[in-house]
Amino acid sequence: MVNRQINVVAKAQALCLVEFGGKSQREAERLTGVSARSIARCRAKARELGFDPVDAPAFQDEFFAFDPRSGRPRGCDDEMQHAIVTDLQSGMDERVQSLDDLAAKWKISRSATAQALT
Repeated sequence: MVNRQINVVAKAQALCLVEFGGKSQREAERLTGVSARSIARCRAKARELGFDPVDAPAFQDEFFAFDPRSGRPRGCDDEMQHAIVTDLQSGMDERVQSLDDLAAKWKISRSATAQALT
C-alpha cells in the first residue's frame, strides 16, 4: 500500500491482529496489506492516546485518524476558489480569460489557478 492513505478498517484489523490475535506485525501486514511500519506507528499513536490492551482495550476513532499531510499548502483556499469561480461565472458573456490572466488577477500561481477550477 505504497503512496496512499490506508483505510481505517484495515488499520483497525491490523492493530486488532497484533494486540489481541497474537500475530506479529509482519503477519498482520501479510493478512491486511497494511505495512508493518504503519502498524507500528498506529500502535504507538494508540498507546500515546491511552490505549492499553489489558486495562483499556477499547479502540477510539482518534487511534486511526490521519495526520495532516506534510508539504506545501495549496495556493488558494476554499474561499478564494469560490471567488475565482464566481468571478468567472459573472464574466461569462465577456471575453474568455486564460489561466495566466486569472493567476495574475488573483496573484496566485498558474497551477493554483488551475487547481481552483477543477
